[in-house]
Amino acid sequence: VFQDGSLKTRGIETRRRDTPRFIAETQEQMLLCLAQAERASELEGYLPQVFSLLRRQLAALRNGRAPLQHLLVSQKLSRTLPEYRSPSPAARALQQLQSVQKTLKPGQCVRFIYTRGEPGVHAWDLPEPPDPDCVDVQRYATLLIRAASTILQPLGISETALRDRLLAG
Repeated sequence: VFQDGSLKTRGIETRRRDTPRFIAETQEQMLLCLAQAERASELEGYLPQVFSLLRRQLAALRNGRAPLQHLLVSQKLSRTLPEYRSPSPAARALQQLQSVQKTLKPGQCVRFIYTRGEPGVHAWDLPEPPDPDCVDVQRYATLLIRAASTILQPLGISETALRDRLLAG
């Protein structure tokens, strides 16, 4: 945390281009909350606020209040569709786009939403928008908890302990 209150982040999800905005913004809000501590010994006192934030964000996911465009995953394609050996989410989204004559080349980004059931993704640039009721809320909750644990692990809170705490109450 700089004196002006801004943050410098390295090695966390908020820095990754493929992190959905909803998750990156939550992680940034967690950091800003913890940054209020003047000393490391004070960090624990801010944990109730962080847990409250995480519970609100999980509730927003479950109740469909997270805007779909904030759940977008954007991944850079590394190869053409026939070159993908396993059907990664990006490859499945690319396949959907190609089925409606939209082509992307390696180096370009494919955007998609994780959905329940097969094929597990909905390419964002398809003619029909994704059905909000089909969003894979559990997958996004897992991603959110994983991103939160990245911040909280140095404070002795594992991903498992965080999941147990958030999903229990």
